[in-house]
Amino acid sequence: MLLDPGGERFMHKYSPEWKDLAPRDVVARAIHMEMEQGDYSHVLLDIARTCRRRNSRRASPHLRRVPARGH
Repeated sequence: MLLDPGGERFMHKYSPEWKDLAPRDVVARAIHMEMEQGDYSHVLLDIARTCRRRNSRRASPHLRRVPARGH
C-alpha cells in the first residue's frame, strides 16, 4: 500500500475504485501529485502484509526471494 511520509494512505483520492491496485500510470501520476501537493521528497510503499505471505504457495516466486526483515 502507498503511504505519505506521515503514514496516511492516499490512493483513494486519485483512484477511488482501484486505490492501490490502480494501473501504474495512474499510480505514477498520483505519487507525483501527492509529492508536489504535500511538498514531500518521497512516499512510502508498505509491503508488510505481502511479505508475511511470501512463503505461501500462491506467492510470486520473486516475492519468496525477498529477504525477511525484522519489521
